[in-house]
Amino acid sequence: MKGLLLKDFIMTWKYCRAFLFLMAVFLIGSVFVTVNSFMTVYPVVLSSMLPFSICAYDERIKWSVYCDALPISRKKVVVSKYLFALICIFTVTVGISLSIFIRMKMDGEVNVKELFTIVSLLLSVALVSPGFMLPFVFKY
Repeated sequence: MKGLLLKDFIMTWKYCRAFLFLMAVFLIGSVFVTVNSFMTVYPVVLSSMLPFSICAYDERIKWSVYCDALPISRKKVVVSKYLFALICIFTVTVGISLSIFIRMKMDGEVNVKELFTIVSLLLSVALVSPGFMLPFVFKY
C-alpha cells in the first residue's frame, strides 16, 4: 500500500507540477483576497481532480498490465487511489483553512463557527467528485 501511494505521489510530482503550482498560488492568493471565494474553492476542486489525472497517466503507461504481474490485488490498488484522493483533499483543505484563519486574523476577528462552516462545505464539495467518479473510472 505504501509503495502504491509513493508511486502516486511521485507521479504527481513528475507530471502534475502545474496543478501543484496552481494550488500553491491560489492558497497564497486566498489569504489576500477577501471577497472572492473562487480563490478558496479552486485549490480544493483541483486537488480532488488529481487522482483522475494520475489514473489517466496510469492508463497511458499501461500500469494495469504491470500491476497484474505484481502480487498486488485490485482491491489494494483501488484503496490506494481513494486514500491518495483523501490525502490530497485533506492536505489542501488544511492549507485553505490556515489561509482563511490568517485572513480572519488580518481582518481582526476570528469566527470559529464560520471557519468550520467553510471548511465543511469545502470538504463536501471536494469529496463528491472522487466518491462519484472513481467507481466509474475503475469499472470502465
